[in-house]
Amino acid sequence: MTAIHPTMRRVCALGVLAALPIVLLAGCGGGGGGGGSSDPAPAVTSISPTTGTALGGTIITINGAFFGSSSSGLGVKFGTSSAASITYVSSTTIKATSPPGAGTVDITVSTSSGTSPVSAADKYVYSTDGPPPPPL
Repeated sequence: MTAIHPTMRRVCALGVLAALPIVLLAGCGGGGGGGGSSDPAPAVTSISPTTGTALGGTIITINGAFFGSSSSGLGVKFGTSSAASITYVSSTTIKATSPPGAGTVDITVSTSSGTSPVSAADKYVYSTDGPPPPPL
């Protein structure tokens, strides 16, 4: 088998030439057979801004990958609290409004394919300074 291009998600060998045995690979699904999602789990690569008021209401731009093709099934958490609102921009960008909170938390994105792993790129710090910014 040859190397797979990084954007390819799955290779399923269904069979080979007549005299050779048929080869099936585990996890090959699709087409409505209930094989589950073949998309990778989302990943967060950066957030902006990285701080906001403890009262919530800060609109955060979240950049990354594999955020899906719409807001359907999309979730964002600030630590264990759900975002106050989510706006889908693209498969690599979403906007989320922070809920009230305290301290430093990880912002994670969830889709039907899983939840983004925590990393240094998703750290958000709640500040006790000032009121929330005005809505855009």
